Amino acid sequence: MKQIFFILFLATNTIFAQQISEYKNIYSDNKSFDFPPANPKYYKDLYHYFDPFLGTWKYTSGNKTFVVTLWKDEMRSYKDSEGLSVKFYSDNIYGHYKMVQDFGTLNQQILYTSEINIGVSSTQWTTVIFASSTIPNKLNGHLFDVNTEPANSVYWPLRGFLTMTIDSGSNPVTAHWKVTDSEERLSSGKNYNFVIPTDIILTKE
Repeated sequence: MKQIFFILFLATNTIFAQQISEYKNIYSDNKSFDFPPANPKYYKDLYHYFDPFLGTWKYTSGNKTFVVTLWKDEMRSYKDSEGLSVKFYSDNIYGHYKMVQDFGTLNQQILYTSEINIGVSSTQWTTVIFASSTIPNKLNGHLFDVNTEPANSVYWPLRGFLTMTIDSGSNPVTAHWKVTDSEERLSSGKNYNFVIPTDIILTKE
């Protein structure tokens, strides 16, 4: 029985290996995409640089608490324009945020959250943060401030570039959260302002 199980295990892994040509380090080789690849590559979080960022982070000012939750999305497939074949796979950091008044009390109230529907649709944002890590303790990516005016627009909401840098040796762990204007906003001429905090120190739970 053990021999049969081993043969099945080996066969399964052989098939899987044929589907993905090789594992690539998402940090040092995330630019060397080969389109269309003979077999899709997997740009994987090989060294677990994502791990320190995963979880819940908080920033409190007065009676308002900004809460950010980040998680790893593994082996996300990216397909061609027709959606017929996979170009490559990649690990990503996804996330949501919310602003809470009187956090942790009986009077707690959510002032705004990113977990809302996309535009006027009935589909909820699965994530508003799209990021990765190219060096230890440094996250880069972008996010959508879905609570900007016009609120819950039918168009894409205000996008910003996001960096998050963990402070070395901090205990509890803290990180500098920085959101800057995206090129689309700067070139649009629209005077939208970010609703979310753009320059704060978050503390990890």
